[in-house]
Amino acid sequence: MSAVLLTITAVPASADKWMIIGAEPDPSPNRSIYLVSADDSVISRSLADGFDPTAPGALAGLQANTIRTILVYQVFEKAGGTNFISYNVSYKCQEGLVSIPQAVSYDRAGKQEFGNSPNWIRVPDNWMGKAEMIACGWQSWRTAKQIWGEGDTPPSKRKKSKEKEPIATFASLGMEYLGEANMMRVTDVVDLVWNTRWTDAVQPAYYDGTPAEKAAAAAKLAEMQKQITTTLQDTKIRVEDEIKMQDKVDRKLGQVGEKFSREMQGVGGNSENEVIAKWGIPQGLIETTPGVRQLNYYWSDTENIQVPYMVDIMGSIGNGGMAPIGQEQRFRTETRTIQCYRKLFLKEGGQQPGYRVFDFDIGCS
Repeated sequence: MSAVLLTITAVPASADKWMIIGAEPDPSPNRSIYLVSADDSVISRSLADGFDPTAPGALAGLQANTIRTILVYQVFEKAGGTNFISYNVSYKCQEGLVSIPQAVSYDRAGKQEFGNSPNWIRVPDNWMGKAEMIACGWQSWRTAKQIWGEGDTPPSKRKKSKEKEPIATFASLGMEYLGEANMMRVTDVVDLVWNTRWTDAVQPAYYDGTPAEKAAAAAKLAEMQKQITTTLQDTKIRVEDEIKMQDKVDRKLGQVGEKFSREMQGVGGNSENEVIAKWGIPQGLIETTPGVRQLNYYWSDTENIQVPYMVDIMGSIGNGGMAPIGQEQRFRTETRTIQCYRKLFLKEGGQQPGYRVFDFDIGCS
């Protein structure tokens, strides 16, 4: 079996839960079904071409320039033709636009054909609209998953109760639970469709190839699995560090103000080169503990403070005379210079060799 039939995406090598998000109306033997993995981690994010996240005021346009991409499979029934197509479907969520930067079709001998539809169009009311809801409309998708117990147990395997079947919630979204299959082996996903939805037909056989082709496919699969492992590690590090960083940013707001804390948005998991590209060469670089690198930045800024002062309260003392009869505290605004610092802590990890941000400290005095 060709390696391209075994794996084409970077996801865990464990059983994944699959949802049907659409089907073409053609009858047998020309049926086809659209599938997505019921896992939020399959969705990737990237920035629109030409958008500079380090430019002044870029934070306000970050969401509008974030592109979310989800993997969709279309499995075909017809023998001798396409076995399945893998679509990378990208969305500009705020604008309601979709494009397909890459589509790869595979036959049962592993032959590939590449195509795309890179132009942005309005999201149509079909399987692309369902994929948009998963990639962009988190509220409905996550609500359905929570009612379903986060997808940990398919409804058909849970004990019956008086509660409404959670599958109805997915049905109301135009989706249907298919079953479990290992995304690392795309043929397992194809088999799942045949074994559960097309039992009235006979699945065509795969082309196994010569011994040399099999060995080459196994070697390619091993290399792709290695790349997948490193990619997953990198993604895990970035997500975990970003969550930790965001929590710390929120707690720091009260200490140094929104101006400086907001600069730390999205820094978790950044490489050393990305940090230097954002803030320049640090004024200090030290190894705090083995495997941990600290980058120090210092700068001056100004802040307005309220300074108290006392004024006399004047009162009459008779015969038209006035004299202080008390005092009152008032405030005036003064500008002072403050010294600020930003300390970033990095450790090795991720897909590429090097250090990545996992913690920080920021403050002014």
